[in-house]
Amino acid sequence: MKNIIEKIVRSDEKARKLSKETEKKRAMLESELSDAKVHIKSEYMAQAEAEIKKQLTELQKKADGQWDESSKKYKKMKDNLEFAYNANCEKWANEITARVLGQK
Repeated sequence: MKNIIEKIVRSDEKARKLSKETEKKRAMLESELSDAKVHIKSEYMAQAEAEIKKQLTELQKKADGQWDESSKKYKKMKDNLEFAYNANCEKWANEITARVLGQK
C-alpha cells in the first residue's frame, strides 16, 4: 500500500513538473508569437511606406510634366495673342473709333 502511494506521489510530481514545463513553453511561444507579429507588422509598414513614397514621386513627376505641357501651351497662346495685338492694334483702334463715331 505504501508502495502504491509513493508511486502515486511520484506520478503526481512528474505530472506537475511536466505541467510547469508545458506552461513555460506555452508562455515562451506566446512571447515569440507576439514578437513575430510586431516584426511582421513593422516590415509590412516599411514596405507600405516605401511604396507610398514611390507612388507619390511618380505622381509628382506626372503632375510636373502636365504642368510643363500646360505652361508651354498657354505661353504659345499668349505669344500668339500678343503678336496679333501688336500686328493689329492700330487697325483695331481705328475700327472701334470709326464704329463709335458712326463712320462705318
